[in-house]
Amino acid sequence: MTSAKLLFTYSVIIPYSESASPRKRFTIEYSVEAPDRETALQKAEREFFAYTQYNSAAWVRVIEREGIRVWRMIPNMPQTPQSIDELAGLLRSPDEDVIYNTLTSLGALEDAGPSSLITPLLGHPSDDIKALAAETLGKVGDPANLPVLLRHYRPEAPPRLKACILSSLSRLARSGDPISDVIASAIGDPDPRVRANAVEAVERLKLPATTRMLAPLLEDEDNRVRANVLKALWDTHDRARLAIVLREMAANPNHWMRASAAFVLRHVRIEGQLKVVEALLNDRIPEVHANAWKAILELSDIECIPIWFEHLNPLHVADFPRIQGKLETIGKPALDALLSIKPRSEEELRCLQTILKTFEKQAWDREGWLGWIKLKQRRFFSNP
Repeated sequence: MTSAKLLFTYSVIIPYSESASPRKRFTIEYSVEAPDRETALQKAEREFFAYTQYNSAAWVRVIEREGIRVWRMIPNMPQTPQSIDELAGLLRSPDEDVIYNTLTSLGALEDAGPSSLITPLLGHPSDDIKALAAETLGKVGDPANLPVLLRHYRPEAPPRLKACILSSLSRLARSGDPISDVIASAIGDPDPRVRANAVEAVERLKLPATTRMLAPLLEDEDNRVRANVLKALWDTHDRARLAIVLREMAANPNHWMRASAAFVLRHVRIEGQLKVVEALLNDRIPEVHANAWKAILELSDIECIPIWFEHLNPLHVADFPRIQGKLETIGKPALDALLSIKPRSEEELRCLQTILKTFEKQAWDREGWLGWIKLKQRRFFSNP
């Protein structure tokens, strides 16, 4: 079960040479919408090669890959390679706050250009800056940073640094990269952050050599570790056993265990899913409720309709367009459930009227005035 990915705007500059003038260097810039920088680069390269194939000239264009720049366009932040490089220059500052804030901004921009200024910070005296530098190297997405990260993963390293390195390894590593031993060691680390990030890396990279080592962590005392193990093993292991663990987490007295169970239920399906999610949605702990709400938004069952509207309070009303899209997809079968709803707030009434008006318009488009008047009559007698 997957959610629609958010799209961001990326700029991609591709330098290239032409066989007709091999000593000259050219650049072309693309603006693309993509969920991440890697996808943005792939889309830009497809546009580049599509143009090359379309053009009938005899010369050949060759990408100079070492000069490619990819960055995310963010309002009020640098939007050119030159301004990003100027920002990266602040990493030389003796002020730790300046360095920290600069790393945060560079991580958000996702540009690999400043990597040479980031890697030395893995040896900075501040543990916080070392960890953030490791995390930023993963966000900027250059696989060439993998060896230096591996060199800094040592058993005696601070736990946060190890956790951030593991997170970046899961972003940067490719099939065949020598990271299995590091991850196998991290799975047994005493720090739960390290274990949890190691499990995430196993899931993301699909590492068969270490997946079998995850099963014992289903009994881990840390809620995030257990949740990550459930997700990592769901497609390859005994789902009946995994579902038992998940249900136990959902009923655990520890509210963090319940919150993690709700998080997992966004990504997997079990028998009686809606009943479990609804119980978590009624939990008084905000973190549990928030994750359960996200989980129920992943479902599209008719039985969800009254629950969606019941919880359309000011905290969740921003999600109404998503619910409306689901209702329109369900179509006419959703109508009976909608007409049976008795609104308990002005917000719930407004949302209900909005979707019913949409259904009326669809009835008009589909069946003409007769279909429209029938629906109007049903609304009148149900009085929503």
